[in-house]
Amino acid sequence: MIRYSFMNRFSFFEKFIFPVSLVISITAFFSAIAPYVSPQKSWVLAFTGLGFPFIYTLNLFFLFFWIIKRKKLFIIPLIPFLMGLKMVPTIVQIGNSGTKEIADPKTSLKIMSFNARSFDLYNWLGNFTGKSKIRARIFEMIKKESPDVVCFQEFYTCDSGKFQTVKIMMQDIGMHYAHVVLPVNLYRIDHWGMATFSKYPLLNKSVIDFNHKGSNLCLYADMIAGNDTVRIYNCHLQSIRFGQEDYKFMNQIGYNIEEENTNGIKKILSRLKIAFAKRALQADTVAANVRLSPYPVIFCGDFNDTPTSYSYKTLSENLSDAFRESGNGLGTTYIGAFPAFRIDFILHSPQIKSYDYTTIKQKLSDHYPITCNVNLH
Repeated sequence: MIRYSFMNRFSFFEKFIFPVSLVISITAFFSAIAPYVSPQKSWVLAFTGLGFPFIYTLNLFFLFFWIIKRKKLFIIPLIPFLMGLKMVPTIVQIGNSGTKEIADPKTSLKIMSFNARSFDLYNWLGNFTGKSKIRARIFEMIKKESPDVVCFQEFYTCDSGKFQTVKIMMQDIGMHYAHVVLPVNLYRIDHWGMATFSKYPLLNKSVIDFNHKGSNLCLYADMIAGNDTVRIYNCHLQSIRFGQEDYKFMNQIGYNIEEENTNGIKKILSRLKIAFAKRALQADTVAANVRLSPYPVIFCGDFNDTPTSYSYKTLSENLSDAFRESGNGLGTTYIGAFPAFRIDFILHSPQIKSYDYTTIKQKLSDHYPITCNVNLH
């Protein structure tokens, strides 16, 4: 009788909407707590965190719906709305004025972070002639932006030919100091890994190895800029490693038969599950190292995770996010086959002030380069 009386107060449309609203609110609740729970304990929560912007928006719709209908049910979507409210500024910034500090040439630096996807070595961006112009455009972009520090992920260099990237960066671009780690090698002349280039001396160079084969690493070095010393981190967390078949499936999912859809979805979920767990462990390891830094920190990297993830929350603990300081809009950095997300970051110690955060909207990779200026004092 009680159940009947409760449902009898609803119109036919409200009876249809209520279970949908309830499911969305529960999912929004889980996505709001996802950053606080390691994917090693629950990868399902990590998956809801990945979808937070969409789930949160839907939940907001139902909150307004029940308020307009003057139903006390608005309390159900209100709870995850309030829980997730503080995560919204990590996703979107509106009205930031940009420059918030007066640049002092003695203490001001320009920082760039960029996943270069091997400088388009394999002509991913549509030029299949074997004469990709992306490499030259990347160097032109760096010269124009004139950063003091560049942190590359998915870095490639060759000992001969046109892809002598280390030599070009140090001699032609004028960044005379480098910390380069190249764990993947082929034919003794082709090298893949990560690299940090600087106009200022880099000392105490080190690497945090994630104990697996591949180029996912974290580099750090102490940079001497005038009378200041700052520790530069360059981090590339675990990649999802989608194969060509996975991308093809995502592009054609609406056209496959049911069995193929099921198998494809299972494969993608499996890859996501493995990557979530590995990134959580890597983030814990790197965050522990950052806490021990004797100097202020500038932390750049491709996290392969969104601002609503455990990895981001762990690594941004006690650090400021340059996007939140002076960015605008959604700040999307990934432009590959997956939905648009911000997965590339520049973080820094609170005593360092950042300004003029910029996403460089040039299609030079499947990631956009990001830059900001910092005042060390």
